[in-house]
Amino acid sequence: MRALREAVQRKLRRENHLDYSLASVVIANGAKQIIFNAFAATLNDGDEVLIPVPYWPSFPDSVRFNGGEPVFIECGLEQGCKLTPEQLEQHISERTRWLILNGPGNPAVRCMTERSYWLWRTCCVVTRTC
Repeated sequence: MRALREAVQRKLRRENHLDYSLASVVIANGAKQIIFNAFAATLNDGDEVLIPVPYWPSFPDSVRFNGGEPVFIECGLEQGCKLTPEQLEQHISERTRWLILNGPGNPAVRCMTERSYWLWRTCCVVTRTC
């Protein structure tokens, strides 16, 4: 696997002018696997994951399998399919660990306001320990 990661690292440097450390290059079967692995690494029993509706069908099961609780946020037509700042504030709790933003094709994310993005940034912190 190291040889593949090194080849990807060289390709990114050569063709895309991107310089990533080898530790930053991850090989996976796809985004769903990466999301599942991230949940496995970060969720504890009872941790909450905010999921705007509509969502990809595998998200709730991935959360539950890893001990978390999915919290669904309805983003209906009556509000233009937008995830509002008020909804984020209402659903964030001490147990919230993740907010899934499935976009840009998902209308709940595509139509977010600038204020919503700022609130999202306050609740989503990615930590890395080596």
